[in-house]
This record gives sequence, C-alpha cells and structure tokens, in this order.
Amino acid sequence: MNLPYVPPKVIIVGGGVAGVELATLFRAMGKEVTILELMPRLLPVPGLDKDVASTVKSRLEEKGIKIYLQAKSKVTSSDGKVRFHVETPSSTEDVEGDLAVITIGRKAVTDGIDLNSIKVNVDKRGYIITNEKAMTSNPKVYAVGDVTGVPQSATKAWKQGLVAGDNLTGRSSSMPKYMPLSIFADLEIGSVGKSIDDLKAEGVDGKEILVKMEDIPRAWTLNEPHGFFKLIVGKDGKILGAHMVGEGATEVINTISMAMELSSTVNSLYPVTFSHPTVTEVISEAVQRAVAGEMY
Repeated sequence: MNLPYVPPKVIIVGGGVAGVELATLFRAMGKEVTILELMPRLLPVPGLDKDVASTVKSRLEEKGIKIYLQAKSKVTSSDGKVRFHVETPSSTEDVEGDLAVITIGRKAVTDGIDLNSIKVNVDKRGYIITNEKAMTSNPKVYAVGDVTGVPQSATKAWKQGLVAGDNLTGRSSSMPKYMPLSIFADLEIGSVGKSIDDLKAEGVDGKEILVKMEDIPRAWTLNEPHGFFKLIVGKDGKILGAHMVGEGATEVINTISMAMELSSTVNSLYPVTFSHPTVTEVISEAVQRAVAGEMY
C-alpha cells in the first residue's frame, strides 16, 4: 500500500480475497495482472458459493487479468524482474513480471510479547486463541484482529474490538454467530452463512433460491445487471446463508446477516416491504419466490 510507483506487470500469488481485490485495483490502474492460485478455483474461501467464484473469475478475465488455477509456482529469479516457473495440470510455463505480490496468508505478529509468561495460549500456527468474548486463556488479557486467526478481516477485527471493549468495561458481550464477508472486486461480492454445498455435505435439507440481478430494476439503472443473489433456506424456512455477486452486494449482505442473527425465516420476512427501486429488493424477490414459488 506504500508503493510510490506500481510497475507495468504485476504477478499476484494467491487468488483469495486479498489477491482478487488487489488484482482488481492494479488492473483498474492499467497494469498487466496475473494471478497464480494453487487451488482448483478462484476465491477458495470456506463457505463461499462456487458459482460466485466462477462468475468473478470470468469477469476478471474479461477485464484482461490472466488467471492460473491449480498452479504450482516457484520463483526462479528476481534480478530486476521476477520470474515464476508455473505448472498446471495442462501446461508448464515461465511467467515474468516487474512486481510479485504475495497474498497467501499473514502470520500473527507477537514479537516482543512474552505470551508464555502471561499464560496466553496460541494455536499451532501461532495465532492467539480467544473465546466468544475475545478473552484469551488469561482472563485479564483480550486479543482482537488478525492476531486471533481466521477470518482475517476488518469486519471481524472491528466487531472483536467492540466485544473486547464491552467486556473489559463490564458490559457482557459476545461475538455474533454470523460474520458477513465483503469482497470489493470488479463485481462486488457479499457472503454470509452456509452455501447449498455446505448443506449437502452436512446432510441438511434445504434449498437455494436464485435471483438474477437482471430481474432487479435498480440494477439496470445502475448499468450493472450482471450477477445474482442466492438465498439458502432450511427445511423449516430458516435463513441459513446468502451469497451475492453484483452491484451493491457488500451492502445487501448486511441485511441478511441481521436477519440470520435474529433467527429469521422467509415467512417472517415475507410481509417486509423494501422500497422500490433499490438493489435490496433482491432480498424481497428471493423471499417471495421461497414462500410463494417462482410464479406468484
């Protein structure tokens, strides 16, 4: 973030949240961008809908970003240029750039803090272990943010800070059950809770309600009718998750997060009116389809 100058060719190692956001940024600056991702899909984020990931991949490629999946890569030289030897299931080649950005994880920075002496436990990766109150194994010590491990997001860190502050000052407070994820790619991404694949893996009955953004009038007035919204609903009508890619996704997902925290069902949301024309009408559309069917 402190680079005084961004050179023409950027190679990003890691196609997770940070990798995708930085790729979007550098491409918007007119740079030639390549993403090297070890996993079989872009955005291999636990719980994130696979169709969201594939839609984002297609959009980034349309913007001119080159993406290698299942890419085993290693630096072969860095003498002014940086060169990677890249192996995928279908090819082997050398990729050259002016700058390499590594986004495959962050370590907990606890240097200079003798956690052992104050009896603060860490996990095998060195992250500080906390409970739902942001308290460590030492009840007089609290920890917040990336140092406590995944998810390493500003959303979690901010909430954890509030929870720790509450408990330190005598107000009982706990972390929420559901933590929304916002990704600021070329098409915004919002995600919270389970995906339909998660439910299948857990043997839980449920269904997926899909609404394309082209069905939402406000998306057209924003000149961005691409993308979709998925609502994940349990057998009892309880909202178990939502995944959206499209304009306003990072805002829409907050409403679903609130509904889930309040244990809402599609039936309890059915009477709620969303103003027209707005992007959040996509929630109302999904709820109506869940309750009354595709044709209502």
